[in-house]
Amino acid sequence: MKKIFVFVAMLLSACASAQMKAKVTSNTSTSHQVVLSWTTPVQPSGIVISGYNIFKGTVSGQESPTPVNTSLITGLTFTDTTVTTGTTYFYTSQTVCNTCSPTASGPSNEVQASIPGGQPLPPVMNTPTAQ
Repeated sequence: MKKIFVFVAMLLSACASAQMKAKVTSNTSTSHQVVLSWTTPVQPSGIVISGYNIFKGTVSGQESPTPVNTSLITGLTFTDTTVTTGTTYFYTSQTVCNTCSPTASGPSNEVQASIPGGQPLPPVMNTPTAQ
């Protein structure tokens, strides 16, 4: 019985291991979007990955704790269309495994994406017109 318990404990803690972290492999940015892709992490026997979450920030190492995606991503790419011209973003991914405890890995490697574009135009001053 003890061996079975140890095996179950190993399965339950597998999502927290470095092996379960997805590696973000590329990003492509345009003035309207960032496309991220990543590789499937090594899965210990008996572990099934449910999907992935993507986290974004404008300062390296300070991604938001709330995922950018509104639902769990089941594929290996994500397109972020909530970007602003002239801004640099930092992204990490997180592997989610509903049969694990904890249910999510730590953050993946971080990637940077700079959205092309110049400085925003200065505000237009309205000149009063004679009446």
